[in-house]
Amino acid sequence: MELAFLAGMSVPYLSDLESGHSSPSLVTVVDLPRGLEALPSLMLSDLLIDSIRESPRGKRIRD
Repeated sequence: MELAFLAGMSVPYLSDLESGHSSPSLVTVVDLPRGLEALPSLMLSDLLIDSIRESPRGKRIRD
């Protein structure tokens, strides 16, 4: 409850994020670590992104 307050979001929304029922916006990805007095980059530092993905038309594109 305190994290939701510090990050400026509702408790139900934070609960939905934690349970995977909702996907965070970029603003939320920045606000959550700030609520913990941490840098947003720390939240993303271990994130692995596949460098090849498919476009909406089904063509493979490289990042």
